[in-house]
Amino acid sequence: KMIQDAVQAHSFLATSNLADAVDFVRFSPLSLSLEELSKLWSIFFQTAYVLSAAYRGSLVFIEEELTPVTALPVRERQVFVVPFQQPFIENVDPQIIASGAILTIRGQNLRGDETKLKFGDTLVTPASADITNAQIKVVLPPALQPGVRTAQVIHDFKFGTTQDHRGFESNVAPFILQPKITTALPITIAHGGTLTLDLAPPIGRKQSVTLLLNSDANNYSIPSKKPLSDPATSIDFEIPASAVAGDYFARVRVDGAESALDVDSNTLEYTGPKVTIT
Repeated sequence: KMIQDAVQAHSFLATSNLADAVDFVRFSPLSLSLEELSKLWSIFFQTAYVLSAAYRGSLVFIEEELTPVTALPVRERQVFVVPFQQPFIENVDPQIIASGAILTIRGQNLRGDETKLKFGDTLVTPASADITNAQIKVVLPPALQPGVRTAQVIHDFKFGTTQDHRGFESNVAPFILQPKITTALPITIAHGGTLTLDLAPPIGRKQSVTLLLNSDANNYSIPSKKPLSDPATSIDFEIPASAVAGDYFARVRVDGAESALDVDSNTLEYTGPKVTIT
């Protein structure tokens, strides 16, 4: 009532709707100096000064008046209840794997209505026959870049609608995806020359690529030439002019993941791949 009387008594408050507020508004006296009161009244144009006191109001909401838009009516209501069975990955096997090989994921509650595997930004749907509650087997996608990668199990729910609903997600499990040198080796290169190697799977632009050359007497770590294409399947390495001539075992390291060396099954000695520097 006090607010309504104040609005009616002063024309400059005619547009105020504070009296219509549904929330509780609390006013408390506010001590202002004569100078502050003078500045306050100066903002009201051609208004005579009157005896006044200042109060502070709390819980005053200032909102823009918007016309709400009426939504379409709900055609069908569906309620579904599912048990909470979050998938959990205990381990992946093997921990170090080549592209195109089979990765085995072991854990609990791995099978769902619609089971998918997420490798970074890549989603893969394993065959139903390869999925059980305790194990999933999947062939790694060929476009997955080498390096330290993660696997995650995702369950989508089928509720009878046109689209599946995102359900439970497991923890992530890391593994190492090895690069592979696909260039036919051995290969001969002069010191100071450029060695081009074909690699699989493709290498990303921002990945770190290093050529490792090892012999009994000498070792070299040679970074790739920049920039790389995206994705890159051929990488150039500049052999140092000071490199000592000889035969070297060749490996490629991509983001910490190294390509494998060939091993003789009888002697268990390394046999290749090799690069000869002249």
